[in-house]
Amino acid sequence: MADASSTVTFWPAAVVRVKPEVDTLSTVPAAPPAAGPDRALDPPPPDPPAEPPLGAAELLLEGAELLLEGAELLLEAVEPLLEVALTIP
Repeated sequence: MADASSTVTFWPAAVVRVKPEVDTLSTVPAAPPAAGPDRALDPPPPDPPAEPPLGAAELLLEGAELLLEGAELLLEAVEPLLEVALTIP
């Protein structure tokens, strides 16, 4: 009896379709937007600058000048403190 199989059949369920009372309006516009397809694209790249970008040497020199200015400002702030510290017994 192990080789026996059974099949169960069902009758299809009764389906009742109800038509909506109000027809659904379409949410898709009939005409494309006035801006056209260009809105979907990325904007064009900006124009290149009038003067060429600085090279590595110019950037290094500019950074060194900024560091020197910072060191000078630091020394100006520390000198009065050093003078006061030297007068403390």
